[in-house]
Amino acid sequence: CPRAAYRSYGELPVVLARAGIFRPHGVAVVAATGATAWGVRADDGREVTLGGWGALLGDEGSAYALGLLGLRGAVRAFEQRAPARTALVEAVGAHFNLSHDQFQSGLIALAYQKPLSRTEIAGLAPLVTGLASQQDPLALRIADKVANDLADLALSAARRLFQPGEPFDVVAAGGLVNAGEIILGPLQSRMTAEFPKAALHIGREAPAVALGRLALHDLKEALC
Repeated sequence: CPRAAYRSYGELPVVLARAGIFRPHGVAVVAATGATAWGVRADDGREVTLGGWGALLGDEGSAYALGLLGLRGAVRAFEQRAPARTALVEAVGAHFNLSHDQFQSGLIALAYQKPLSRTEIAGLAPLVTGLASQQDPLALRIADKVANDLADLALSAARRLFQPGEPFDVVAAGGLVNAGEIILGPLQSRMTAEFPKAALHIGREAPAVALGRLALHDLKEALC
């Protein structure tokens, strides 16, 4: 039988393998510090890659985007400019060990003099999603925007490759996915509404383990 050709698809096969899927036919989206979506059709080999532009040009739907919006939301709330009540000020202050009196000067120093790295900003994402899960109004609004940005990314990839009635797999992976329904809900509902035969899977396997399983699968395909 023909040798497997997964490696020609770059990162896509590893993301699919994180959900135990070894047939490259569908969409994979990773929401980590950045956000990227890949898609491929098994029948004609067409591929698409979207996102991955980095913090200045994109990264919508990522943990970085969520953390940054959380920081900005906390600043607005501190100045009583936020449109909804929130515990973000207290949560961000506690995260950086800043008292209320230190909040403005301390956060400015962290942001511009330190400065905060993309990874550190992305590390605030669980704080925001945690508050959202407790129904904090501003955190919910922020999480909903980021979740829908992620869904936009996955849907854009799907639209380029598949028709609404076609079946295909959708795999979501990355640290932001650990937030559960708050992030995955819009992806599931919007994907199902437009592509009712698409099946959503969560890539829970560690990338290194998934890569090992993928290599074993390729070897078996090559030897069969």
